[in-house]
This record gives sequence, structure tokens and C-alpha cells, in this order.
Amino acid sequence: MRGAPPNLTVNLRRLRFIGFGGYVGVSFSGGSKLVVDDCYFDSLNHGIVFDVEGSLTVTGTKIHAGTGIRLDATPARKTAFIGKSLFFGGNTSAVEVNSNGSVTVDQSDFNRVSLAFLVNGTGSILVKGGTIDRVPNVMKVGPTGSLEITNTEIKNSTIRR
Repeated sequence: MRGAPPNLTVNLRRLRFIGFGGYVGVSFSGGSKLVVDDCYFDSLNHGIVFDVEGSLTVTGTKIHAGTGIRLDATPARKTAFIGKSLFFGGNTSAVEVNSNGSVTVDQSDFNRVSLAFLVNGTGSILVKGGTIDRVPNVMKVGPTGSLEITNTEIKNSTIRR
């Protein structure tokens, strides 16, 4: 998506991204809005990488990748909404946000991932609802980042700062 018009909106619906160990399902580095709905990401190093000023919306999507969704550190402000999605099976980090990124996770499930939430720099994540099950490390938050988890069922998992 490099070189795309700055006001470009891209909608991806009902697609399957199968990597067999490949690198990235979707890398969005041009445009202003990416919408991913009812998609499936499997066996990738990274499911979605978002690194532009703008917004990312992911709904009804299943992700099995090294890093599920990553908002890269750039000077530009990035926001993401993740709703009713599933992260499963060994993600190194299911949701990773870096400086100038803000993520809201609503009614989504994290099952058997290594690390559910990674916050670096001034990034922030708000988690509302859903379940976190069999996650050995729910979060890793840097000294200037923030993570809030509310109304979420956490079971068979470990929370460390």
C-alpha cells in the first residue's frame, strides 16, 4: 500500500491469509483507514501490520500468527478497534502497540497465545469484555505505556507487569 493516496480507505472482507510460515498477511503503510472484517489469518509471522496515521478496524476475524496485530511506532497517531475477534494458538504477541498508538479491544477472545498484549513506548490498550484463557503471560507494558482490562474473564492465565 505504499504510495497510496492519504485519504484512501481499504475494506477487506471474508478473506483467508495462509502463510505457511510466511511473513505478513496485511501490511498497511499508505492510506488512512483499513477495515478487516470476517477474515482468517493462519501460519504467518505477522497477521496485520499498521504503520500510518489513521485508523484500523478489525471485526469478526480469527488470527493465528507470530504477532497478530501490530501498530508500528511512527510519529503519526494511530488508532485501532478490535471487536469480536479470536487470537489463538501460540501468538508471540497477539496485540502489539507502540508509541503514538491506541487500541480498543472489545468482546474478543485470546486462547493459548504466549502473550496477549504488548505495549511499548507511549502506546495504550483498553480491553473490554471477552475471555483470556490459557495465556502464560497476559501482558507486557513498558514504563510509559498503559493497559486497562475491564469486564473480561481471565482463566488459567498469568498476569505479570
